[in-house]
Amino acid sequence: MDNNYFRYLNQKCPICKNEFTGNDNIVVCPLCGTPHHKECYKKNGECGNFDLHREGYRWTPDPVAQPVGTPDAENSTDNGSVPPNSNPFPPFYGNAPYSSENASSTVFFANQANPLSLFPEEIAEGVKTEEAAEFVQASSFKYIQKFFYEKSDKKTFNWAAFFFAPFWFFYRKLYKVGAIFLAVFFSISLVVNFAPPIVRLSKAITDYETKYESVDETMSDEETDEFLEQMSADLKTVFSNNKLGSALLVILSLFEFWLKLHIGFNANNWYYEFTVNEIRRGKDLTTDINRQKLFYYKNGGVSLGVTVLVMLGNSVLLNLISILFF
Repeated sequence: MDNNYFRYLNQKCPICKNEFTGNDNIVVCPLCGTPHHKECYKKNGECGNFDLHREGYRWTPDPVAQPVGTPDAENSTDNGSVPPNSNPFPPFYGNAPYSSENASSTVFFANQANPLSLFPEEIAEGVKTEEAAEFVQASSFKYIQKFFYEKSDKKTFNWAAFFFAPFWFFYRKLYKVGAIFLAVFFSISLVVNFAPPIVRLSKAITDYETKYESVDETMSDEETDEFLEQMSADLKTVFSNNKLGSALLVILSLFEFWLKLHIGFNANNWYYEFTVNEIRRGKDLTTDINRQKLFYYKNGGVSLGVTVLVMLGNSVLLNLISILFF
């Protein structure tokens, strides 16, 4: 056990709130240095102090919790605080400012193993893997894995993009791509909700459901069979009398499903290209490492607020069109 490991003993995991022990496998956040149980970090998908990252938060150990005999306990002052220069971590994990020498964002475990070291140092020409992790922020390790699969022509599938398209793009700040798909999905919604053939079909189905809302339990078996046969015949009539509406609804449903599949299979590659291009843009804007990292924080990560606003705006606009024109 190395000296760095002692820094975690009796400290608490921010996710499960349990203290670390000598048998725990510990992983450290690449951005703020907060230690976590490896399984807690994987389950949560991001740092337990993720919300504090934009404030420049840097984890420091609680000196009161340090066990006797550890480097921090031996170097602590009389009042129990830790001298500012006694931090055995690289400067990035303490309170030191960024510089080209200490700007590494490497995730490392107590035994010094670095998960990002499993990948090549560069994820694209002129773009380091660590920089991509800094840009992605939430669930960065998962996406770095997917990015390298995409680079090696091994297709991956993004279930979040599949289920939540087009809003996933706004969540990950791919606003231009998101706007394009939002327009497509909005157009589909307009046709499904307001096209006369589909509206007539929807009304016929509603009338049908009202007519056959339930089976009368007092009916005999023969009466029930006749009732069910009449239900089936009337349902066929509903669709046969509204062939255009039925065809449109099936075509649009299949098209929407295909579109979501297309997004699911390509979202990770689009996100990879977006990440690389944005990092390169940040480097073109400035050579200062601090400003580059600030650029990554502002332009990367996720945006829940924008996503919610887009979802609400989409719903409100559909309702307004319904009120004003239909």
